[in-house]
Amino acid sequence: MLSWPGAGRHERRMLEVLNLIFRRYPGLLEYLLEPGCPRLRHEPEVLLDGARAFSSGEQILVRIVLDLWSSSASVRLWDLVEILDEETYHDVLAGLGHLRRIDPDGPEYRFRQLKFPSPASPPIKNPAPRTRGVCRR
Repeated sequence: MLSWPGAGRHERRMLEVLNLIFRRYPGLLEYLLEPGCPRLRHEPEVLLDGARAFSSGEQILVRIVLDLWSSSASVRLWDLVEILDEETYHDVLAGLGHLRRIDPDGPEYRFRQLKFPSPASPPIKNPAPRTRGVCRR
C-alpha cells in the first residue's frame, strides 16, 4: 500500500479509495503513482500505452485510476461488469462507495442524500405524443 507523508486532505482521501480498489494489486498502483508524493508517475497517455501489456482486468483498473485522478481516461461500466473478476469488481464498488461517503469539506464520513421526487409530485408530462413503431428524427 502506498502512503504519502504530508499529503493534503484531498490526496489522503483519494489514496484511501485507491488502496481499497487496489488491495489485491498493490504493484499496479505503484506503477501508476509516485510512492512518496501524490502524483502520477508519467503522463496519462504514457501510462495507458504501457498498460497495453497488462491483462484486460488490469487495463480497466489503470483506466479507473486515471479517471478518478485526472479524468483522463474513460471507463465503461459494461467493462467493469464483463471483464473484472468478482473480487476486483467488489473492490471497485467498495472504493467508489467509500468515495461517496467522504465529505472533503466537513466530517470525514457523511452519507450524501440522493434527491428523488416525492410521491405527491405530479407526473411528468411527455411533451411529444408517442406513436408506436415510428421513429422521428
